[in-house]
Amino acid sequence: MKVKDFIGTQGSTDIVAAIKEAELNTSGEIRVHIESKCKGDDPVNRAVSIFNHLKMYNTKDRNGVLIYVAVNSKKFAIIGDKGINEAVEANFWDDIKQQMRECFVEGEYVKGLVLAIKQAKGFMSVPYASIPAWAHSTIVVPLPSKGSNTLWPRCTPNTFAIACTI
Repeated sequence: MKVKDFIGTQGSTDIVAAIKEAELNTSGEIRVHIESKCKGDDPVNRAVSIFNHLKMYNTKDRNGVLIYVAVNSKKFAIIGDKGINEAVEANFWDDIKQQMRECFVEGEYVKGLVLAIKQAKGFMSVPYASIPAWAHSTIVVPLPSKGSNTLWPRCTPNTFAIACTI
């Protein structure tokens, strides 16, 4: 599938509108990066590379979120920076991952992305309490398919990444 066919013109408009709404009245930043194949085959490392390239760690409250999708590789990853990760409940990222996966398996790609953006929105403007640092969490979960820390220079110990195979 071509990247442009993955979400279509209307889908692109819907995703941009969801991002604009989510970023309204907050210092947070949400980006969706969609490409054909996962370079390097590890969606977390690829997403972290993109997160760093885009300098998403430069948000005022460290509340950037990157949603990465490799269409033909059938993989995606979500990167939540320190600020937002400290504000969310323990199962927050797993819940988003599962909802996205369910939508993607049904071919509802735009719906899955918009749901993830809207869920992240709720935590982008929350005041961040000082929570003791814990080791960074990288979860790579192989799920049924229908059909190196060297990349972490800017991510802090509280940056969270989760990946999924569709």
